[in-house]
Amino acid sequence: MTKIFTGIFILMLFISLGACVRSTHTAQDAGQKDSLETVSFKNDTLAQVYTWYTALKNDLVKADSIQAEHAADTLAQILKQIDGCDTSVGITEKIGTVTDLKIQRDLFVLLNNDLMPIFRHAKLTAGSIYVQYCPMADNGNGAYWLSSSKEIRNPYYGNEMLTCGSVKEKIR
Repeated sequence: MTKIFTGIFILMLFISLGACVRSTHTAQDAGQKDSLETVSFKNDTLAQVYTWYTALKNDLVKADSIQAEHAADTLAQILKQIDGCDTSVGITEKIGTVTDLKIQRDLFVLLNNDLMPIFRHAKLTAGSIYVQYCPMADNGNGAYWLSSSKEIRNPYYGNEMLTCGSVKEKIR
């Protein structure tokens, strides 16, 4: 009888671990997929901004606050090269100094509000940028983000509501 209970326990343990691995793997895949699609810009500095913006967004999707810090630090350095981006620099520097994921995501709302006009007027040479929106983000006020894919990967909730949102605009 003890062997049966032990066998059942071990089986349930493997099933539970398998579910955890699948769940984590989903978030990792979601964060990486967007970065594989190509968007090219006429302006090289803006291309770097978008690359590091995407890295930051993907880190928030994966709920990786440490990597989000690093991406934000690099993004801040690149944004300093663009006139008129002082607000974005300040926001990304703040993201780079905190490890609290909720605070990083709250600051990401502000960063998107500030960067959105820059990307709407950018000259793309390849690909498209999708403006995506989650109505539940920012305490129910809703928030936008940018993506190279139509597929929704929500940086404000990650695995909690990975696909919450919709495409609102396509920038070409």
